[in-house]
Amino acid sequence: MCAVPRAARCLAALLALVVLVPACSESDAPKSTASPSVPLPTLPPGELRERVLQPGEVGNSLVPIAAQTGARDVNGIAAFSADPKAAEKALEKNGFQAAYVVQYADPATSAVVTNVVTKFAASSGATADLTADLTSSDRTGTPFSVTGLGDQAGGVRGKRDDASADGTLVTLRWRRGDTTWLLAVSASTPVDEAGVRKLADRLMERLASGA
Repeated sequence: MCAVPRAARCLAALLALVVLVPACSESDAPKSTASPSVPLPTLPPGELRERVLQPGEVGNSLVPIAAQTGARDVNGIAAFSADPKAAEKALEKNGFQAAYVVQYADPATSAVVTNVVTKFAASSGATADLTADLTSSDRTGTPFSVTGLGDQAGGVRGKRDDASADGTLVTLRWRRGDTTWLLAVSASTPVDEAGVRKLADRLMERLASGA
């Protein structure tokens, strides 16, 4: 269960950290500690690590941020929600098994890419969870149809939660079998929906190839 308000909270927390991230040529989350977040050379271990966008699959200026990246249990995913207790109950009811979150940031432009994968015990649970998320997210922005991405999908375009007049947040959600994905791209300038879709397709093509 990853409704847009949860994604927006993730992004807002990360944007506060972007200015602390050094530039890298290769290029709803817990708030940072006193130590600044740092870019990661590789993603930390986790059961679902290979099912999210890898460093080589995003733009060269985007770096994975340590404090927002890694495996998450049901409490960690529910914490991104405006109502963590209700979210945790829903996730458990739907058969939550495991999740992994990666967040990339461009320290020069404050662009942020958030990718979440969540595995459920059965496709029925994943369907129920994604259906609820799509219904909720449609009320937070302008929904748009998404075809040819997994077994079920939807998208929403909204405003980024900052002072930028042109700031946008484009979010895709989709499901394949018992697994769901969220891909949110935020920037201070308009975000191209087609570009977000290309990232999603790139990930799913890799997974389909078994690479």
